[in-house]
Amino acid sequence: MPRVVELARFGTSEAYQKDTSIIKPALEFLSKVKGCNEIFHGLKAEDPNIMFLIIVWDSVEIHHVFMNNKELAGKVGQLLASSITEFKPPLLHAAFSPDSLSPFRAPITEFAYSSVKPELIGNVDIKEVGSRLQVVVDKRLADNQSAALGRTLEDDSLTVGILGWDSVQAHIEWATKDPIGSDVVGKFGEVSKIVCEHVALKKFS
Repeated sequence: MPRVVELARFGTSEAYQKDTSIIKPALEFLSKVKGCNEIFHGLKAEDPNIMFLIIVWDSVEIHHVFMNNKELAGKVGQLLASSITEFKPPLLHAAFSPDSLSPFRAPITEFAYSSVKPELIGNVDIKEVGSRLQVVVDKRLADNQSAALGRTLEDDSLTVGILGWDSVQAHIEWATKDPIGSDVVGKFGEVSKIVCEHVALKKFS
């Protein structure tokens, strides 16, 4: 069974923006929680006031057990207090295919959220939206680049693609100049709403 990835976003403190290592005590504690595999964190390229916290769990049930343990969850909250200001909803979980963490290890990780346009709900198959994003993932994998795709457990109509890039500019150039990239991006707008975010993640170890 594939691992489940938790995608959480927080407002960042000025201290974390200046020195992201201040989050280490919180992540050290979290890394020892049963079922926690790996942790990544980093600032959003478009807005350094937002921090991404990516946690890989054995299962979503394991994460829920942790969240329901007030003592453990409360301790992590206390340790995070110097790094974050507030939680930025929504909290998402997804099982990605392929089950690879390589996009998180790239210099820049793109998070592409795709869903059916509100006015087309009921008239467009959500699988069609996912299949269009799958074309991008397949192209990146064929080019020996890191990419994966998954639907969120909270909302089956929301598909998330994670793609590794050398830079934000590299993604922009691919989307505008690559024949497949520009074609897919153009077709996306016909039936789907897509939001992209870029993050420079660091692996906690």
